[in-house]
Parts: sequence; C-alpha cells; structure tokens
Amino acid sequence: MSPKSHGRPKGRGRTPVRRRPPVRELTELDHVLKEARGLRECSLLEAEAVASAWLGGAWQKRTLGQQDAEGDLVRAVVGATHGSRADLAFLALHALATIPLEDWQRDVAAALDRAPSDTAPAWAVDPRARVPEVPYRAQRWSDPWGSNLVHLLRFTEPIEHSLIMKETTVGGRYVQALEVGVQDAEPDPVVDALTVAEVDPVDALADFADALWQTDMYWPPQDDADYVLTRALAHWRTRGHRREVEWQPLPDDERRRLIDDFAAEKAVGVDASIVEVLADTFIDFGDGYLHGGVLAWSPGEVERFMLDWVHRKVLLEPECIDAVPAVLAAWVRFALHRRGLAVEDIAPVVDAVAEATGEFHALSADGSAGGPAKEILTRILAEGVDLQDRHAVDRVIGAYNAEQNARSLLEP
Repeated sequence: MSPKSHGRPKGRGRTPVRRRPPVRELTELDHVLKEARGLRECSLLEAEAVASAWLGGAWQKRTLGQQDAEGDLVRAVVGATHGSRADLAFLALHALATIPLEDWQRDVAAALDRAPSDTAPAWAVDPRARVPEVPYRAQRWSDPWGSNLVHLLRFTEPIEHSLIMKETTVGGRYVQALEVGVQDAEPDPVVDALTVAEVDPVDALADFADALWQTDMYWPPQDDADYVLTRALAHWRTRGHRREVEWQPLPDDERRRLIDDFAAEKAVGVDASIVEVLADTFIDFGDGYLHGGVLAWSPGEVERFMLDWVHRKVLLEPECIDAVPAVLAAWVRFALHRRGLAVEDIAPVVDAVAEATGEFHALSADGSAGGPAKEILTRILAEGVDLQDRHAVDRVIGAYNAEQNARSLLEP
C-alpha cells in the first residue's frame, strides 16, 4: 500500500462505473403513440391517412402465423388507455376509429366510451356509425391492351380528394401503388401511354376491391411503401364491393369457332394440324391467364407465354415448338383485330413475339425451364411407360432423382 493511499477507503478517488440499462427497442405501439401527438390539429382526411399508415405498418411487419396483425396493434392501443400514456392512446384510437374494420370496431368504440371528453379532436367520428365515403365520379387510364391501368375515385367528403390505384394485369392483377391525392384541376386525359375513360363509380369500386384482394391473396406480399401506407384506407373505402365471379371455361363451341376462324383467315405456311394444336394452346393460356379474356394479348403476356408458361405447362412435339413464334404472331394479329384494336396497337404485340423468339428457342433446347414435373412426364412418355403402372413410373422418377443428386454432388 502506497503512503498516499494509507488509510483511504477502498475505491475512493476513482470514477464509479455506471451501469446503464439496455436500450429498449421501440415497438409499433411506441411509434403510434409518439405520432399521435400531432393528431389533434390535423384534418379528418389526414387522420384517415395516418391510421392507414399505422395499420399498413402492422400488416407489413406481421410475423409468420400472425393472422390479425392490424387487430393486434389496435388492441395494444386499447390496452394503453389504462396506462400512463392514456391521453395519447385515446387520440390514436380516434384516428383508428376513422377506419373501423369489423374485427376491432367494437373494441375501439368501447374504449372511446371511457375517454375523457376533452381528449376528442374536432374531427372525431363515432366508429359505430362510421361508413366509407362514397365516390361521386371515377376515371380509368389504360394502355391499349389493358395491361397497365390507373384508377381514380373522386370524393367530396371529408374534402374534395381522390383515391388513386396503379395496377398491372400481366400475370394476374397486381396493385403497384396506392395514393390519396388532393387536386383542384382536371387530370390530364393522357398520362404517358395511358388514355382516360369515365367509369361508373360502382364498377370502379368493384375493380378496386378485386385488385386489392388479388394482390393480397395470390402474390408474394406487396411490401412497397407506395402500397402499404394506403392499403387499409383503400380496403375500407371499397369494403363490400368485390364481385366474386366464378371462373367458367370458354365453351367448347366458342373455342371451336375461334380455331376454325383463325385457320381460315391466317395462312402461316405451317401444317394445318400444327396450327390447330397451337391455336388450342393459345386459347388455353388466354382462357386461364389473360385478365381480359382469350383475345387480350399484350407485349407482357407474349413474353410470359413464350419464356415461361409454355415451357412449364405444355408438352409439344418438336415441330409444334419450332412453329410457335410464327403461329403466335399470326394469332395475336387475329385476336387483337377481333378485339377491335388499331393496327398501330397490334404491331408492338407482334414485335414482342419476334423479340422473344431467340430466348424461346434457347429455353426449348435447354429444357430446364420446364421444371421437374414436366421433365419426368416427358421421360415417361418417351419411354412408352404406362401411366397406370406405378412401379414403372416410380422407376423413372427414381432415375431422375438419382441423376439430379449426382449432378448436385459434382457441381462446385
């Protein structure tokens, strides 16, 4: 012990080490209550937009197996009305009450019944009596093929504003962006290559509702902020308007008529039997996958057919495969002319066939685009195996699996 430290209490003269608690990660509830501070001075439309963004954030961050992420967030806000941040929680609930979906409408209403009267902002609504605003006008911009669309619903309440949806129908309906707009001037009749048409508001609401439903149901999650932030508001405004139309295959007589008319009108220098097989294949694709029906081809759908679908879904003889580009070019001319498209709008679709031809032949020669199921079926048919002979089919499948395992071991 040094002379200077003689008799000094242990630790004296040293700066004590302060142990700080770990920083707590902010939850969705924390973000909601923080943003709720600015709600009192906003407008009703702004409150709807904020509530939609909160619900969209919860939906976007939902975990695997979480069935009602939006409802979970709302119930967390309801729970916060019993704590130290109750004033902010009540403000947040007033915003959520502007989009009172049935799953949580009663919970929000019951909680607001307990709220002090001075917590209600000027724009507050009764969630029990709340109904979606109704558009007075609708417009739709479309390219010539109906493959890229912009829908606009115009409202007068709570102020003059629009709900805008941008979607593509190539490969199925998919909403790319949603937006709330406030504008005074009439929008342009032409936007890029899209031209406008007036639409019945009831039909437009159905289009909105169906596109939203298909985007959420059939695609990987659309997590882009341009979709997520306005998603809940769009679902609310179009609630109950979706038209559930059961798919019906094209009647056989109509299919036969299309094939015969095409064969009679379009001489493509290909054997008639090949033309019939391919026309039937084009109708199969159109009937099952084209949003506008069997004749609604577009450049994007040509690419999808030639570079994906036909390789995965169809077994064609080599002579049919070789003839696909020529016969498809003739088919889209026939189909789009029958739909009433102008010559200048048909040309880009025909050009898309030519642009995809090289890659189409490369994929056909490679065979890998067909996937395991098509490859196995091709081998079964090539070997003349009876599909009812389970042991023979299993032998082909086993040989294919062994070959794939061997390849995976040899690959670096």
